[in-house]
Amino acid sequence: MAQIGTVKVETAGGPVELPVYELGDSGSNRVEAFRVQTASGPGFVPLTEVSAADRPYLRVQTANGVKAFDTSASGIPDSALYRYPIFERSSSTIEESINNEDATANGTTNVSGNWIEGYAESGDGSSGYIESPAALATWLETTQNQWVAMTINPDPSASVQNDTIFGFADTGVDPTEEWNITDIDGDGRLRWRIAGSDGSIADIQTDNVVIDGNPHRLLVQRSGPSASDMEISVDGGEVDTSVLSSGTFNGAYDSTNSLPYWLASHLNGSPGRHLQSIIDNLIFGQLGTTLSASQIQDDYDAQPWS
Repeated sequence: MAQIGTVKVETAGGPVELPVYELGDSGSNRVEAFRVQTASGPGFVPLTEVSAADRPYLRVQTANGVKAFDTSASGIPDSALYRYPIFERSSSTIEESINNEDATANGTTNVSGNWIEGYAESGDGSSGYIESPAALATWLETTQNQWVAMTINPDPSASVQNDTIFGFADTGVDPTEEWNITDIDGDGRLRWRIAGSDGSIADIQTDNVVIDGNPHRLLVQRSGPSASDMEISVDGGEVDTSVLSSGTFNGAYDSTNSLPYWLASHLNGSPGRHLQSIIDNLIFGQLGTTLSASQIQDDYDAQPWS
């Protein structure tokens, strides 16, 4: 959905801004939406069940009962640049709600369920993947300090070595270039690797299994170029990781990189197996400082299945 403005709400914890989306966008005709007028025209603020708004909120009466503005629905600060909440779709377009940088579904299924907007994307392990826009690809390749959050639910019985949860590898000039989160050993632990065309690599791996047949909120962030600057959080808290490559990523990428692929395996630039998983509510942002523990916890708490 296209965001056209914000509504500022004063809470006990300070002012909070709620996103306002363009009225004609998907979901705007739901009863569970509050219409507002902005400088850019009419829009709406999505509503949630009161039971899901377990932090400071405002209630509103609708034809379907009392709903709420969840004033901390994202848990993510203003540094968010791209967000893919995953809405119901009737085409291959996967809408990006902040800067209109839409992604494209290639063989993934739009499935309903207890997800942030009632839908998620599912890969069946055979051919489905999602292609990101060029702007996101460039941002991933050129931004040093960044964070990425997403909901994942891979099938552990289908987990094999090098299944990629999210990422890209350059399938063109230099297949050594990587930005990916991978079940590298096929045992349910996750590796986050960033590698450049000059051979520089920074990567870490979770010490414990993450892929267990349940949905999880995954958040990775890095505040610098080395592996020691990288962190992985799962379900609201940082987890123990081990450094695999103690080197420093120097930011060396070739300008001819292919776009990242989601839900697809791209080991060393060779598209092979495709991940059998559900993925939802991807958010990308720039770090000024690292995200706080409370922000990471709030982001997890905002997921309806958490």
